[in-house]
Amino acid sequence: MTLFLSNFFQKKVYKTKCLIWDIDGTLYRNTYGIFLEMCKITAKYIKSNTDKKYQEIVPTIKKGLKENLTLGQIVEKDFHLSENKLAIQVEIELDRSKYIQRNSRLIYLLEHELAEFEHIILTNSGEKNAIKVLKKIGLRKNIFNHIITLDTLKKDIKPSLNAFEEVYKKSRYKKNEYLMIGDSLYHDIIPAKKFGFRTCWINDDTQNLKSKEADLVIPSVLLLKNRINNF
Repeated sequence: MTLFLSNFFQKKVYKTKCLIWDIDGTLYRNTYGIFLEMCKITAKYIKSNTDKKYQEIVPTIKKGLKENLTLGQIVEKDFHLSENKLAIQVEIELDRSKYIQRNSRLIYLLEHELAEFEHIILTNSGEKNAIKVLKKIGLRKNIFNHIITLDTLKKDIKPSLNAFEEVYKKSRYKKNEYLMIGDSLYHDIIPAKKFGFRTCWINDDTQNLKSKEADLVIPSVLLLKNRINNF
């Protein structure tokens, strides 16, 4: 009986106190339209800052994507350009909100099922666009204790560890009481793990639900409530 009560109350105590949310690809799935626009903006950014022609740029981008590199990694690795400046250019030219719909199930998850946790947004998007996307999804700004964006981070966007330091400075918990939730191993999971946060990788490839970098791997944020109770 004593063991049963001990196990019961143990399940009710959450080690995680604060959930850190990426937005793009995490709180909503990136559509083909968003991906295509980002590729076009990236190609234009490269052409404007190098002597390369589109005939050279496009195959290099395709090759990098096949190697599972992000667009930011491609511009830095293959063209020696700034990922940060690319992020700024994407914010100027891309309106992701036009591809996004209201998500009632996600709203209920954050407002009710995960209401006991503190919530923080950590995104490489600009504040104006981040708020616009959250509004389109149907998530109220005041659900989140802090919204940390490109405007705050400046040159220290993810995967810089300074981005995670910015989160850590704004709350009062131990590092292992934070859970970084994101869809990018490169931008979200690996650096958050290195910083000392626990990590949840949102990966909809159901054939690949294991990762040495992630403490938890799920195909959708909508499954988080069921998994976090035993995490």
